[in-house]
Amino acid sequence: MTSLGIDLICANSPQAKGRVERANQTFQDRLVKELRLQRINNYQDANLYLPAFLNFYNLKFAVLPRSTTDVHVPLDPNLDLGFLFAIHDTRTITKDLQIHFNSVTYQIVTIRPPQHLIAREVLIIQDRSGAVSAYLNHQLLTLSMTHKQPKLARIVSSKSSQPYSYTPPVDHPWRSYGKKLNGKPVLISDF
Repeated sequence: MTSLGIDLICANSPQAKGRVERANQTFQDRLVKELRLQRINNYQDANLYLPAFLNFYNLKFAVLPRSTTDVHVPLDPNLDLGFLFAIHDTRTITKDLQIHFNSVTYQIVTIRPPQHLIAREVLIIQDRSGAVSAYLNHQLLTLSMTHKQPKLARIVSSKSSQPYSYTPPVDHPWRSYGKKLNGKPVLISDF
């Protein structure tokens, strides 16, 4: 927003927050009732009815602004909106001149000596189509995708899924292991 020259004005006063909440309540309550009165029960008909409802709503609740001066600034034609509205992230170049982003490894293709690029931070851009590009000091780097890492397997608990523990019977062999009488082993006979 800063690069486009837009100032964010939040509703910091209780009055402004109240206006927003009242408008939301009106749309969530009154619009639903209007749709029911018009016997509209699908998205297509609701979308067709919405302009008529908004005209009615604006006629009833609209307030004229204090000043009618338009303060919008025209958009600078030199701005690259595709670049500005893309997903921006940073990554560090590895010793092998690779960048890891979204479980994909990209190799940097360059004729520059590798020691000039190792451990440098690059800006990663992912546009709306999903294409990934990298910039180092505002210069586009050439990337090639080397391999996609497989998804990690789900971690499974090593504990038993049974909530109770197994208790061996009374005549189980481990119960007689090491039984001694006066220091000498005692044979346990079967019944």
